[in-house]
Amino acid sequence: MALHWRPFSLPALGIGIACAIGFFRVYGYFTRPEVPRPIAATVEHYAPGVAIGTSVRRSTKRLTGMRYVRYVGFVGTLPRNNDGFGQVRLLLSPTDRAKPIGDEDARVDAVEVVGNSGSDQAMVMTDLAMLFRGMPKDGCIAPATEETPYRRVQYWTTANNRGGVALITDWITPGNPGAGNGVAVWSLLAWSGAFDGSKTLRAGFDPRSCQAVTGS
Repeated sequence: MALHWRPFSLPALGIGIACAIGFFRVYGYFTRPEVPRPIAATVEHYAPGVAIGTSVRRSTKRLTGMRYVRYVGFVGTLPRNNDGFGQVRLLLSPTDRAKPIGDEDARVDAVEVVGNSGSDQAMVMTDLAMLFRGMPKDGCIAPATEETPYRRVQYWTTANNRGGVALITDWITPGNPGAGNGVAVWSLLAWSGAFDGSKTLRAGFDPRSCQAVTGS
């Protein structure tokens, strides 16, 4: 018996598939987490109990010595050395961090953990490269004062640029000794939302490498 195509079968099928794709895209948009999972996991790993998008009050339960620093946010320490990080900074929005008195109900806009051991930096770099499946982009932060050095910014963003992390290190070379004290400070900054240079990093960002900026 011969088979006959119904004239509207294929168009109907195409419309059905298109509707299904559209539904799942809309569903995914409204149900996806505010903070991308790789970003949330990075923060939880290096600063347990801290989370972007939550209130300061909720993110400080496992931190000690918490204090408010105007134009920055809340600063505390981890109860134990965690992969070379000691200090944790809960960074706030421009409005919240400008207040003379810190609001513990304010939303954590980004998280920065500060390294206290240079020997752990390479391991963190390797972990991030594996997590984001690639090498980072390279940029530079210009010094805010004559006493501070340029700072190298190696950063990754999620595939759809909904968040990212940056490894920030002092750019100290014979031609750029920085403060000249021989101490290199480094930190890991995590954020949610599209990367926006100076706004995201809260410092004067140049998309060129520090080597290109300084010539050394």
